[in-house]
Amino acid sequence: MVDPGARLPVDAVAVRALGDWWGLAATAMDELVASTPAVSGATGAQLWPEHFDHACTVVVNGEVRVNVGASPGDSFQPAPYLYVGPWGPDRPGDPGYWNAPFGAVLRRGDVAGVPDALAFLRRGVELAAAG
Repeated sequence: MVDPGARLPVDAVAVRALGDWWGLAATAMDELVASTPAVSGATGAQLWPEHFDHACTVVVNGEVRVNVGASPGDSFQPAPYLYVGPWGPDRPGDPGYWNAPFGAVLRRGDVAGVPDALAFLRRGVELAAAG
């Protein structure tokens, strides 16, 4: 039985880094939805407990669905990363962009700030829209 008064030990530096990462991604996702003409709708961003990533689904041109989000790292890529994952099997346009089995990733080390994150997410959504 779990002691309801037990405390979960946490690393304050790691918690802050993760919060900053999700905050950067949330800002980029909000800007993506608000300023990308091809985006015709989006779900609210949420923290997915099974992956521990912060993500939403955008609808492109009224029909194409694309997941966009930020992962703290996982078995695919241990470092934090942004991702774009079309729901279907097509990866239209630039094959160099689609660098993951599920779509595309941009590692945290390659993101200097919101403009980099937004550019990466927007590129994936625009490629998906063109397909």
